[in-house]
Amino acid sequence: MERPSENWQGDPLELIRSFPFTRFFNHGERDATPIEFSSAEMLEKLDGTMIGVFFPTGQTDDPHWHTRRVVTWRTSDNRPDRILKAAGEYLQHLSFDTTHLPYTFVFEFVHRTSFVRTRYRPEDFGLYLIGARNVRTHQEPHEDQLDEMAQQIGARRPRRWRAVTSQDEIQRIMRDMVRETPDFEGFVFRDQTSGARIKMKDPDYVRALHLAGQIS
Repeated sequence: MERPSENWQGDPLELIRSFPFTRFFNHGERDATPIEFSSAEMLEKLDGTMIGVFFPTGQTDDPHWHTRRVVTWRTSDNRPDRILKAAGEYLQHLSFDTTHLPYTFVFEFVHRTSFVRTRYRPEDFGLYLIGARNVRTHQEPHEDQLDEMAQQIGARRPRRWRAVTSQDEIQRIMRDMVRETPDFEGFVFRDQTSGARIKMKDPDYVRALHLAGQIS
């Protein structure tokens, strides 16, 4: 958020420069938003670090990026944050145009510097587009639009499926994913009507985190 001038009296929402996801919860948690599974999409829950990218100077060649903890970064900075420095190397290979300037792009950064639990191969490292938001309208593109945006800028996308309402089928798909990606985290379900999201994690992943003393 941009710092207002001393006598500024406008709408605080006009000061927002980067607006990634609003927080969403695990399925079954008290604060989880109800979603309609029959009209939802199921996306791979990547296990890395969230990177927000935005354009406060209005220039496509001057992106700023941040994690949840470090709130700003740009190409001229030299601060020794290893995740941001590594993400910046991948960001240089993306191509933004003027239609992207109003957006905050939300990526999951999969890399050895952003390791959480899931064991990815080096060929899987990179920036995966998992969301975007127009900071003028505060609207989020739907998943098909995110596919198009990812293709435009040269980013990867998480795998996704039409949501499965059967818990047995969800667990079967999780087992298949674990065989391909050890310690696979789980899924994000996004309601196509409301845009609401919830997480559903593999029980073995959650158990491993608890045993390791990490927060799920």
